[in-house]
Amino acid sequence: MTDPRDIIAAWERRYPLAFSHKDRKPLKIGIREDLLAAGHDAVEVAVGIGWYIRSSNYRRRQVAGAARLDLDGKPAGVVTEKEAAHAAAALEAVKKAAQKRSAPPAAAPALLDGFAALRAAARTRRERQHEVTA
Repeated sequence: MTDPRDIIAAWERRYPLAFSHKDRKPLKIGIREDLLAAGHDAVEVAVGIGWYIRSSNYRRRQVAGAARLDLDGKPAGVVTEKEAAHAAAALEAVKKAAQKRSAPPAAAPALLDGFAALRAAARTRRERQHEVTA
C-alpha cells in the first residue's frame, strides 16, 4: 500500500485516538519509530507520516503549547514555539504559492508591441502597394 490516504485510513482504524483525517492533532516526536516498532512497513511509515504532517490541517494544529499525542492518544510532549513558527511559515509558503498559481498571468508587453509592429508593417506594405499600382 503506497497511497497515503489508504495508509492513514488503516492507521485511523488501528489508532483512532492518534490519527484522524478531519481533526489532525500534533503527533509525538518519534512517532515514526513507534510505528516501525509496531511492525509497520518503513516505506508506508515514511509515505503516511510525510503526507499526514505536511497537510494544512495538521500544520494549523501546531500551536505552541498544544499537546502531542502518542499512538494511544496519550499526551507525549508539547509543540514548542519554534515548531509552531515553522508550521506557520510552511502554511504561509503554501498560501503564497496558491495565490501565485491562481493569479492571472501578466500580459506580455513585448508580444503586444510585436503585434502592433506587425500591423504597422502590414499597413505600410499596403500603402506602398497602393502607390505602385496608382
